[in-house]
Amino acid sequence: MYFPMITELKGKRCLIAGGGKVAVHKAKILLSFEPDITIISPEFVPDFSDEPFYFDLNCSGQELIQKTLAKSEQVSSGQKVGFVRRKILDKDIISADIVIAATGDRETDSHISFLARKNNIPVNVVDVPELCTFIFPAMINDGALNISVSTSGKSPVASQKIRDGIKEIIPDFMPAMIDRLSEIRPAVVRENISHSDKKNIFNNLYEYGITHDGQIPDEIVADEINRKKLI
Repeated sequence: MYFPMITELKGKRCLIAGGGKVAVHKAKILLSFEPDITIISPEFVPDFSDEPFYFDLNCSGQELIQKTLAKSEQVSSGQKVGFVRRKILDKDIISADIVIAATGDRETDSHISFLARKNNIPVNVVDVPELCTFIFPAMINDGALNISVSTSGKSPVASQKIRDGIKEIIPDFMPAMIDRLSEIRPAVVRENISHSDKKNIFNNLYEYGITHDGQIPDEIVADEINRKKLI
């Protein structure tokens, strides 16, 4: 059983071992969370110029090619995606903050998992849950809203179907409404009222937003606060 922990990846050193389509897919998922990604493989799949990032087939030896990949909307300013054309080395694994093994070779992936776990580094081995210390959930990722669905690696299809069902019932205005609630939060928190009253205010403002296309005017916020202060 996996614990569903939400964690910060921005600026973390993310190693992906493998240069095939599966490695590409994992990198695409990770890009929007802004880690610095290094992809290492003796060979890379050709012609991914139409993808959110592409492999440089001209890199050679152990040279690390760093790209900001400005033409990709998924890559934020200053974020790095590096490519190394060679076999994975132990030093690559133990210097990473997070590791994804997608070489397709069971022996290599098992070794990567063993070394990562030995050094307390989170590791995912594609399609081999017993070698993972974390797994990729099916996600809804829209602004500050992140919903993850997991079946502990037992049925990715079930995770995806459940995620799709949840996505259908989330209003389009929800990400903007979450941002609005974030703006309101400091004003409510600093009021000299009880914790339960603050919680009730947030609940009432949320319900108001849901029934008004995500709009929560300042006067409604003031009314809710004043109502609690008068009690």
